[in-house]
Amino acid sequence: MKRNDIENGVKVNGEELAAWLDAHPILKARIISLAGLVENAETIMLADKAERRVIEELRGMGNELLTAWAEKRVEE
Repeated sequence: MKRNDIENGVKVNGEELAAWLDAHPILKARIISLAGLVENAETIMLADKAERRVIEELRGMGNELLTAWAEKRVEE
């Protein structure tokens, strides 16, 4: 799977996605965390609280990804 494929919304199979996520552990950890929010059926949470948690996770993911991107550019 190529980066441009992801950016252009190209459909990929599960194995390709898993391999891509394995190569991007920061993103993988955040996606797992987001999935945990959705999958946690035992905890009843108000919609506004759930929304805040998802927004926090997405902001954190964006921050971590941009930091990793910047560090890679500095190395190059």
